[in-house]
Amino acid sequence: MKFVEKKSRARVGPLVPFAALFLALGPQVHASESHPNFYTLAKNGDFGSWASESRILVDWKGDTPIMTGLECLAEDSRKGILKVRLRHPVESSQFDYAFEFTLPDGALIDRRVETVGVGGRTYRFKREQVRIIPWFGVYGPDEVVLTYGLGRAMVRPDETYPWTPIEFLMPQFFEAEEVRIGISGKAEIKHGDYETRYEEIDADMDGFKEAMNWCFDQVNPSGKKPALPAELQKKLKN
Repeated sequence: MKFVEKKSRARVGPLVPFAALFLALGPQVHASESHPNFYTLAKNGDFGSWASESRILVDWKGDTPIMTGLECLAEDSRKGILKVRLRHPVESSQFDYAFEFTLPDGALIDRRVETVGVGGRTYRFKREQVRIIPWFGVYGPDEVVLTYGLGRAMVRPDETYPWTPIEFLMPQFFEAEEVRIGISGKAEIKHGDYETRYEEIDADMDGFKEAMNWCFDQVNPSGKKPALPAELQKKLKN
């Protein structure tokens, strides 16, 4: 695969709001073919480089699905490099973001994401188990053990800044023309001899904002609850 370097043309803009919705809470169980953990409301792939899917999240009480939240998924459909998920859990004012980077096949082995370039700036990237100071809502140093959170994608411009959850960059993601993913990996110089190399690939953000806005409208049409998928309605009736 060819890796092309070019200057970022990102613009900084506001984060698109997402209205809160309230659904019933149910017990957690593992998903299976007969008991999936979500039902698709709608799919749309007509957003430039992006496709979008709106979902209703469910848990199960026996054979009865219990709605637990809503999810919007936007996927880089051409290169498949980047996925962004936004979940709104039941009875919560929080919106949980998840970022997935799928690196395409290339010459490097043992590859990993090292940087994320967006909004005209390059951020160092890592994924780690973070420790949260709940009463301040900030992230403490590794040696301060207060409460544990889940593994999260974290970024910072350089070592003089604290590590910050990547979702704080979402305003730039909504307005960027591209997001540049910097990866490092090992390249074989000769048989059994390797060196570490750094390469960059670009995720075209054309259509990302429109894909997410469309999904928001699906899960929250005019402030009303979304129409349930036919398969889910059938299970609820039964």
